[in-house]
Amino acid sequence: MSCILPSLPRASPLSCGRQTKSSTTLPHSAQFIDAPPLPYPAAADPDDDAVLACAIAAYAEVVVSGDGHLLDLSSYAGIPILDVHQFLQRVSTAR
Repeated sequence: MSCILPSLPRASPLSCGRQTKSSTTLPHSAQFIDAPPLPYPAAADPDDDAVLACAIAAYAEVVVSGDGHLLDLSSYAGIPILDVHQFLQRVSTAR
């Protein structure tokens, strides 16, 4: 599986998304990374395991998602899974 890793400022958490046909619209600074599949299913929706695998391969500090199945996990492999509101709240208090 391949993932897209946009280049972000060092202070920003990493973001990762699935590779799609619209990937060509990403900035030239984006990187494609290979993410091995998870050793066992983790999310209620099997498609969400790809997001988790990508987060691990990218050494993500956080996953930001609106997906209910991912949010139900709250974290995976030590990586917090937050909705947008939680993420913005965390970033604003970290300043």
